[in-house]
Amino acid sequence: MPSVVAKLGIDLSSRKDGELFKWFLACLLFGKPIQGKPIQQEIAERAYTRLVSAGLRNPDAVLGAGWDKLVALLDEAHYVR
Repeated sequence: MPSVVAKLGIDLSSRKDGELFKWFLACLLFGKPIQGKPIQQEIAERAYTRLVSAGLRNPDAVLGAGWDKLVALLDEAHYVR
């Protein structure tokens, strides 16, 4: 069974800033309690995919996106705390 990091396509062995930031982002999403436990991982994966697909792969991109964009992307993934 692949690890969550592998499933999300994060290459930590590269030690590249972008990969480390994606890992940090995934940790934030997976580390907070959301909705029901059984579907928590699925929702966190969906939220991670939405954010990365939107180009939010580094701190500057996240800051540049702004609050409204972040909320919209997380809402699309049904990521609610």
